Amino acid sequence: MKKLSFLPALAVLLAALLTAPPVMAKVESQTRPTLKPASPPLDVSLSADGRRAFVLSEGGLVTIYGVDGNVVDTFKVDPDTDRISVDGNGSQLFLGSKKNGTVNQVFVRYQVDLDYSGSPYKGKADAPVVMAVFSDFQ
Repeated sequence: MKKLSFLPALAVLLAALLTAPPVMAKVESQTRPTLKPASPPLDVSLSADGRRAFVLSEGGLVTIYGVDGNVVDTFKVDPDTDRISVDGNGSQLFLGSKKNGTVNQVFVRYQVDLDYSGSPYKGKADAPVVMAVFSDFQ
């Protein structure tokens, strides 16, 4: 019967790992504007694209901030809400309430004012316009 011994190889590997010098990584940091919600924050969530920060404050106030730190909008939710989570682009919010044992899903749509002055048009100049953006093409 042939006996295999792996102890010498293991000892060499451990010695190499234990005697290796630590690697120092360079870290860069960037300070962004401080967000100041109207009431004390309970939870914060950032959209995956990094374009919006969602702050849930006491009393059920959700404040949406842009990358510049300015308020995009605010709206009220159930005052018992104590957790917030956001999908990738910030179009869906998941709001949890430990007290109620619930999770509510809220869909968010962003309205943008477009400057179309000087552009040709047909019909009433003040007619409402809806624009759909499709970004999930493969």
